Amino acid sequence: MKYGLIGEKLSHSFSPQIHGALGSTPYELKELAPEELESFLLTHDFKGVNVTIPYKQAVIPYLSKIDPAAARIGAVNTIVVGPDGTLSGYNTDYFGIEYALQHAGIRVAGKKALILGSGGTSHTARTVLYDLGASEIVIVSRRKANAVALQENDAAGSAKPSSDVKNDIAAAPAQSVPGTQGTSSVGNASEIPVVMTDYENVISDHSDAQIILNTTPVGMFPNNGKSPLDLSRFKDLEGVVDVIYNPLRSALLMQAEELGIPCTNGLTMLVAQAKAAAEYFLGKKIPDSEIANISRGLRDMLTNIVLIGMPGSGKSSVGKMLAEMLEREFVDLDNVIEDTADLTIPEMFEKCGEDYFRDLETAVARKEGAAFSKVIATGGGIVLRDDNYAPLAQNGYIVCLERDLSKLPLDGRPLSKSPEALVAMQKRRAPYYEHFADASIDNNGTRQETLDHILAMFGRRR
Repeated sequence: MKYGLIGEKLSHSFSPQIHGALGSTPYELKELAPEELESFLLTHDFKGVNVTIPYKQAVIPYLSKIDPAAARIGAVNTIVVGPDGTLSGYNTDYFGIEYALQHAGIRVAGKKALILGSGGTSHTARTVLYDLGASEIVIVSRRKANAVALQENDAAGSAKPSSDVKNDIAAAPAQSVPGTQGTSSVGNASEIPVVMTDYENVISDHSDAQIILNTTPVGMFPNNGKSPLDLSRFKDLEGVVDVIYNPLRSALLMQAEELGIPCTNGLTMLVAQAKAAAEYFLGKKIPDSEIANISRGLRDMLTNIVLIGMPGSGKSSVGKMLAEMLEREFVDLDNVIEDTADLTIPEMFEKCGEDYFRDLETAVARKEGAAFSKVIATGGGIVLRDDNYAPLAQNGYIVCLERDLSKLPLDGRPLSKSPEALVAMQKRRAPYYEHFADASIDNNGTRQETLDHILAMFGRRR
């Protein structure tokens, strides 16, 4: 193993793709049981590794050297084997969070910040916010007991390195994670002044918060659609960061976007910390511009293209061609609904009613919209329920296909059996299509023209 990621349980990770683009290859994912960690670290059968849950603190006693920034935080996520075989530890999550804040245009200096969660990423976040000059840092835990326990742990010291490593920390020069500004000159993370609270009291006591940084898994796949807080209660809010990147747009971030608040997800943070880690692995500086390039490529690869529009507007035919061109899976939601119910859609309307169909449509949209890298064709009426927007938009770029009514077929359409019904339907649904769509594409020309237009808009999206 040359480079890689170690942890106890590693689900699908984007780290191999990211490090492949950065040049730190080959890069492997290696799951380790707790009893295997010591042997892995002592054999030094690698050049550099990233470390994830639950080993970011457990690796510290095996290090000969630890970067002051990692020592302050009390956690290591990057280990490099030196020429003499010794292990050096760093925390590049610091740079990831710092870069994400700055990239989103979120200014921290003089601002009151809430950190949701009290785990390892919370420790890193509070160090970053403190160094960037936050006026007050509030940590929000699920239960007040958790907050009290966190304060007690901090009082005892968050990191417990061996005595040799402690001596190295004390003697270490003021080096820091790439991109940080003198972070080693300030005290440990456990010494950073914070206020502790729980979710029951956060609104009443801290609704004046200006920055919210979510380090919890609330809203992460497979629990899409959940949010730890209602952002509308924070009237002074100026920025939101969610470390979640699956889905690409969590419920928290979608509300931030709706409220016009600058925000960013965990994908940018993930790529930024990997860039910093690769610099340690390779021993060379990598331009920050690579973060944006790799993030954009990942986002393009992961984002679904979702087609909406009137019945017969060409969603299925265009979708199949688009999926073939992009080498993606094509999903026709109407076909999935029919397979699930074991009925055709006209039969469903006749035997079970429209509400039954709409309920099933929403369930299917939630399932398919939670996946990545698909082309999804929807039914014409999916926009009638606002609850369908978030499942489609969380990982999707929504394109409305527009086609002249005279070209739309009427056969087999339960709700548009006549030209008059079709006109009335289009008039009623037009505002809903506009609300859902990221782009509207004319589909009156050739299929190739439509495909080219979709891909051009997809490439220029926000």
